[in-house]
Amino acid sequence: KYRGAWRAAREMGAWYGRCLKESGLYDDVEAVVPLPLHPFKRCRRGYNQSEYIAEGIAGQLGVEVDRRSVGRKRNTASQALKSRRERAANVEGAFAVRRPERLAGRHVLLVDDVVTSGATLSECARLLCQGGAKQVLCLTLAQAGEGGDKLENNRNNG
Repeated sequence: KYRGAWRAAREMGAWYGRCLKESGLYDDVEAVVPLPLHPFKRCRRGYNQSEYIAEGIAGQLGVEVDRRSVGRKRNTASQALKSRRERAANVEGAFAVRRPERLAGRHVLLVDDVVTSGATLSECARLLCQGGAKQVLCLTLAQAGEGGDKLENNRNNG
């Protein structure tokens, strides 16, 4: 995500989308929502990798990508070296559902590139449900190690 590989993100999303389509388990998905980046981070990076993954998936499932209904209210610090507790606090209040009427009563697939503790996806999914989404499924391409939890355990043990 830091080397400008947006084409790879879209191709990986399309591959993932084909797998999802073949499984039949995602036939009721009506909208794919990429986890939003804060405009400052998006400008600095040049793209949102989750959007390209979402595009690939949505293309295979034959549904829309909704880039506008969820946004970042504030720029958060990187989650990479934070403990599970710090991650949850870092993303609390960071998102907003801007167009709840677009997702009300719909089955939504929320897409991110990597999950570690799940704090970011959980916060965003919670807001989507509060905004009226009928069902929110979360999907990522990768799962990172729980380095943050190890940091927290080390602090507590010594």
